[in-house]
Amino acid sequence: MRYIYYIIGIIVAAGLAVVATGHLLKPETKDDAALTVNGRTISIEEIDSRQQYASYPYRSLNDFIDDLITRELLIQEARRRGIDREESFRRAIQDQYEQSLIKLLLDRMANQLSPKVSDRDIAAYRACSTRRYRLEQGLYDNPQDRNPVRPPRTIEDDFNALPLAWQLQLLPLKNGQETAPFPVGNQYCVLRVEQIKDSGTAVELSDDEIRRLLTDGRRQLALDAWMNDLRRTARIEKSPLLKQREGQQ
Repeated sequence: MRYIYYIIGIIVAAGLAVVATGHLLKPETKDDAALTVNGRTISIEEIDSRQQYASYPYRSLNDFIDDLITRELLIQEARRRGIDREESFRRAIQDQYEQSLIKLLLDRMANQLSPKVSDRDIAAYRACSTRRYRLEQGLYDNPQDRNPVRPPRTIEDDFNALPLAWQLQLLPLKNGQETAPFPVGNQYCVLRVEQIKDSGTAVELSDDEIRRLLTDGRRQLALDAWMNDLRRTARIEKSPLLKQREGQQ
């Protein structure tokens, strides 16, 4: 699959370290050729692989082959014009590679998480949806910190208008209680309930819709906590020049 190797070569040239897993596929020879476009040999193995991972289904193999030929002709013309050697192209390939890698990682992490939502959770969500909360919010750099990064602020709003991450934390709380630290961006948030009163509204969702909402919300909270742990345990160093430039913005 020489085209894939070519793309990886561009990524490496742009400064990425690509770790190869498994063995390298042998280059196609004329004996392997199922299709040849201006001397570029494409094997049955490559055709099958490309069709398997195509971004959308084709009506027939003939349609897929026609599209493959068109793509190959355009790629060859772009190379002939030197577009593949332009810095903007290399940057675009690097960005696309990194975004695809991150998406695959996050998708796999999300699939590993199976948060449980009970009937009691659904009932608690319905009850909270009829309330209005006055909250004190504190933000911290680490969940163990005792001093917030800035003075706490007071927020008053209907439960249904609050962010889902906040709603999840408020479900079991009563007046005077506070949440455990939970991730918000690169920081951790603690909410203290100062007052609860009736809002005169209620959520208009079925039990199944609430279950999906809470499941997705808890999964996202777990992902956020995992990403914050990655940042918290990483060794990150900034040069004085970078710090100076950050301070000027």
